[in-house]
Amino acid sequence: MAVRLNGDIVFWSTDGVFSVEYGHKDTLGSAVPDSEGKNLWYTSETNIFIITKDEKKTKLIASSHTLGVDRLTANKWAVFSSGFDKLLCRFEDEKETQKTVLPNKLICLEADEDSVYGLTVNSDVLVVDARTLEIKQNKKVNFSATALTVCGGHIWIGDKDGKIHILDHSLTEIKLIDDKHKKGISVLASNGKVVASGDCYRYTFVFDGTTHEELFNFGDTHTDKLYDLYLTETHLLSVS
Repeated sequence: MAVRLNGDIVFWSTDGVFSVEYGHKDTLGSAVPDSEGKNLWYTSETNIFIITKDEKKTKLIASSHTLGVDRLTANKWAVFSSGFDKLLCRFEDEKETQKTVLPNKLICLEADEDSVYGLTVNSDVLVVDARTLEIKQNKKVNFSATALTVCGGHIWIGDKDGKIHILDHSLTEIKLIDDKHKKGISVLASNGKVVASGDCYRYTFVFDGTTHEELFNFGDTHTDKLYDLYLTETHLLSVS
């Protein structure tokens, strides 16, 4: 996991060890580990970089982006990026292999083995084929969507009122969780088994990805809005 602030990268491991890489004059936008956890992909303005976990060497990755890149996600075989230019790009073996233009800028970007999922600034939910980058579905939801993640074949979407909407792949809502958060959802994250949600106050809830039942919650570790959540098999990292 990496936390980005003022051009610095902070690496966190499950045993609590971290290090910092300096050298960027621009604030970093997004970061995601590759499928093997050996390299970290991150963005700075219009650029995409890779930095190795062990050697801390930085490499610039060529991309078609012409405006700021602020979203990255990965599945087991590719890394995907999106930015203010509305481009969605796919990278394999550290090379851009395909790109497409999206209807609008994304505020959330997620991927599984077959699809890429996006949430636009206008509360449109996009489902894109991961291999062709063709848009398979595009639906505007009837609430102000603020966060998105994917777990167990379902799409989880948070809204500004603190509700969590669970959709199937036809983008039909199958469950509404409306009795947990009292403030707007600021971030959602999943490890494929559980889903964590953070809100604009300070609270985090964790749910079973299959039954959708609450597993636990906490609100005494932060004093302000949750900006980022990251889940491994055993740990949850939260950033406010």
